[in-house]
Amino acid sequence: MIIEEKEINNYTYVSVKFNAKEDKKILDKIKQKAKEDALKVNKKSPDGIIRENDLIGYNNLGGVLAEKIVKLYLNQKAEQNNIKVNIFSPPFTGHFEHRDIKINLNGKEKTIEIRSSFQYKQPDLNKVISSSLSLIGPYTTSYKGEEPEKDFFIQVFHRYFNPEIIEKIENEIEAIIIGGVQKNLEMKMAQNKRHKLCVQNSKNKIKGSHNCLKESTIFRNSDVHYLDLECHPINPKSFKPCAIECECNSSKLQRESNKLDLLEWKKENPTGEIFQIENAEQFDINKLKRFPTFQRPRFTYGGNLR
Repeated sequence: MIIEEKEINNYTYVSVKFNAKEDKKILDKIKQKAKEDALKVNKKSPDGIIRENDLIGYNNLGGVLAEKIVKLYLNQKAEQNNIKVNIFSPPFTGHFEHRDIKINLNGKEKTIEIRSSFQYKQPDLNKVISSSLSLIGPYTTSYKGEEPEKDFFIQVFHRYFNPEIIEKIENEIEAIIIGGVQKNLEMKMAQNKRHKLCVQNSKNKIKGSHNCLKESTIFRNSDVHYLDLECHPINPKSFKPCAIECECNSSKLQRESNKLDLLEWKKENPTGEIFQIENAEQFDINKLKRFPTFQRPRFTYGGNLR
């Protein structure tokens, strides 16, 4: 068994290689565990599609292998740093193909969710890391409901087509720990992504009628503040200006501060509209339309009334 930390363009990943002869005991245990756990696996994928038994077998073997290499790597790092830690696997429920391991250190327990994926469409690992790599935290689908949040998420890649794992594990096999993320960081990344999406989608909704500036500055109490979007109409006779704050998971304090920023903008743009929204769907562009005012027509009558 060879565990190596490698680099591509300053990005570090972990490669773990096994040889069928030299590492027979480890690989036999992996195969046996995968065989036993395959009987517990739900045949439905997270999106509700029924999977064939062969696919369940390949994915389950990949999952057990991923779980093993993460435990081996973490144990190695603990030994190198003289840290006494207990790393173990809770009973496999089999509901979905990802696996959990737990770490007990100084009486505190943390949970790591292992995501195992067969990544074979892009042969160039550098391109995978630079353009295709995404780390998944908690997620739900119409079939897969919410689960208890884990403390960490680790992604393992098998860089070959699923069925090839059967042949490789009988000869030489490699799996890669490609990255990981902490729960709070993952949540922050997800929040930032939703915020950017809200801002961009709001801008797209009025790009035909308004010119918009992201993070426009506004002065309040002699301090500089920033608005997510400030938009001014291309045709002021037809549309009103607006300012938008996207409040995706903003704290109460942040929302209050943003509201004051919007009200300050409103003082400078009294005919404009202000919005505090969670997503672009809440942005009502109809409020920006200037409707012409109609006056009752005046009629004159030149004849004599009888």
